[in-house]
Parts: sequence; C-alpha cells; structure tokens
Amino acid sequence: MKKHNTTRCVWIILLLSLLLTRCFLSPEEEEEVLVWTTAFIDNFDRANNTDISPFSLQVYGDGSADIFNEQLRYGGNICWAIRHDAGVPGDTIRVSATCTVQSGAPYFGISAKSRNLGSEWQNQELYAFWISADSIGLYEITQQSPTCLVRNINPCNIGNPVVMTLVVMNKNLKGYIEDTVTGVKDSVVSVASFQSSGTIAGFNGSSAATDTVLIDNFKIETGSMIKR
Repeated sequence: MKKHNTTRCVWIILLLSLLLTRCFLSPEEEEEVLVWTTAFIDNFDRANNTDISPFSLQVYGDGSADIFNEQLRYGGNICWAIRHDAGVPGDTIRVSATCTVQSGAPYFGISAKSRNLGSEWQNQELYAFWISADSIGLYEITQQSPTCLVRNINPCNIGNPVVMTLVVMNKNLKGYIEDTVTGVKDSVVSVASFQSSGTIAGFNGSSAATDTVLIDNFKIETGSMIKR
C-alpha cells in the first residue's frame, strides 16, 4: 500500500512540475486583433436644408446637394464630389454609408484617403468603391482619370437601399455591398498601385441631369491592432 501511495505522489509531483514549467517558461502569446473606433458619424437627422455642413460639394457641371427627408441628396449633371472636409488621418480606415438611387442610373460611390493635388479640385488622389447599375468596383485616382483595379457584376438592385463599405489598410482595399431589401451581398478586393497620404472621406460620382442619389448613415472609422 505504501508503495502505491509513493508512486502516486511521484506522478503528481511530475505533473505539477510540467504545468509550472509551461506556465513560467512558455507563456501563451497574446493575440493581436483589429479594433475599429468611430471617428465620425452622421445620419442626417435634421430638417430639409441646402446647408449640408459639415460636408462640402464640388461639382464639375450643373448639380446641387441638400438635406432631404433626413438624408443627404445629390442631383444634377456631370462629375461631383461630396467631402467630409475634417480629415481623419491613419492608414487603416473604414468608410460606410447606405446609398439609394432615387432616379436615373448614376455611377457613384464611397471615397477615402482623398486629397487635392492643386488649384483645381479635379486634380486629386483617392481610393474609391463605386457602383453602377451594371457593376461594382475598386478604383484609384492619381490625377483626374480613375483607374479600375477590379470590377464585378453588380448583384444588387440599384433602386434598393444598399450598404456600401470601403476598407483601406495601407494599399490593401476591400469593398463590400449589401442590398438591404434582398439581403444579397458581394465584395471586391485589390491592391492600389500607390499609398495615398490623403485624409478626406466622402463620395464621388458621375451623373446625368435626371439622376438623383440619397445617402444615409455615413460613418468613418479608424482601425488599430491591440493585444488581448
């Protein structure tokens, strides 16, 4: 009986030694996770008004923007940009909004890391996630002409409210879209040819005179890696 007790005690001591050795000599490394922090949000919950601050409108042609039915509305011709001019610095940015085509078939979407390159606002650099009736795609601009990085067939009904999200992690770009009526989702992924130093987020588009876009629930987030 004593021999059995001695053997059991030896095994217990060995197991405890192994556990203590693992705890003190090989601690588990903390896991790094990406955490998003909201830098700006606007649901446009205010009275109808032509004052769209804190946004500004830039339009090459004939168009206008206003607050309409608690949404940001743009209508008009040719190229346009609506910018949240308070810059949000950082190389990891997520920009999202709910967008609805009220009329027509405009070509538009979310932009990030934007900056003006000269006296004319069309001279700019930015990353963009754009949608049309036919396609969704990721683009970059280094002067005036956009370069398509990747394009998919648009799975969503352009007349339904769609949630658009653009994620920028240095030069790595991801675009996500979700049709809030049908639940259809899709995404595109690409790598930009340059790293933008811009800090402005907003919207860019190309429209005909009869096109109108409604924008809601605009959010800018910054990302950082933390250990836990």
